[in-house]
Amino acid sequence: YPHFINFFSINDTIENLKYKLKKYLFILMESNLQYIEGFDFFYNSIIKKNNFKTALVTNTSRDIVMKVREFINIDKYFSVIITSTDVSDPKPSPIPYNSAMRALNTIPDTTMIIEDSRVGFQSALASMAKVFGITSSMSREEILEISKDINVFNNYSEISKFLEK
Repeated sequence: YPHFINFFSINDTIENLKYKLKKYLFILMESNLQYIEGFDFFYNSIIKKNNFKTALVTNTSRDIVMKVREFINIDKYFSVIITSTDVSDPKPSPIPYNSAMRALNTIPDTTMIIEDSRVGFQSALASMAKVFGITSSMSREEILEISKDINVFNNYSEISKFLEK
């Protein structure tokens, strides 16, 4: 927020900007929020079918996640939700993913993380789990610049085919 205030010469407080942004975000979410195409099929054909444990690890705050719950059923898909509010250090720290693994009673060697953001990839890699990148917000090249250890896919269908092998 300080960067935006300085860069755009905004005459407002950080708290008020956060409030305005959340208010606008909630309006957008009410009519536009949806899962990435193919997620539901991936969940049912891979996650549910194999009885995999799931967690949502997000850098958004708990209050935003609570609002998201009003618009889409995230509890159907994720038994554990870790937000930036729940941890001492958010992404790119590995702490959010380590917290999720503890809550799911799993270890990095048996954990797959699907990510789509720079700080998310940094956090996932630092957790030592297997990291899958999906090109919903970054290109394959941008993701591989972060690390060649990330398995990159264009969509959930490609991830499904990879896991079925």
